[in-house]
Amino acid sequence: MVDFGSAWVTNSFDDTVSRVSTATASLEELIPVGDQPAQVMHEAGDMWVANQTSNTVSQIDPDTNEVVNEIPVGAEQRGIGAWHERR
Repeated sequence: MVDFGSAWVTNSFDDTVSRVSTATASLEELIPVGDQPAQVMHEAGDMWVANQTSNTVSQIDPDTNEVVNEIPVGAEQRGIGAWHERR
């Protein structure tokens, strides 16, 4: 996922998300998340990570590069998406 001037990459072997600068191709931050992160997406100003074996979704604040919320969800999350209601 590319957003906020960075590529966001899940690392399932060490339970982190790498934030890599698209301008310099250098690692900006290594962010600890839940067990076996599988996918990351941008929604509502934050980055969201589906954690496959901890059965959680991590909410990352891109301004601080910190997990601000860990939400329990169903078993073995492999992906994440957003739904928008039409008005």
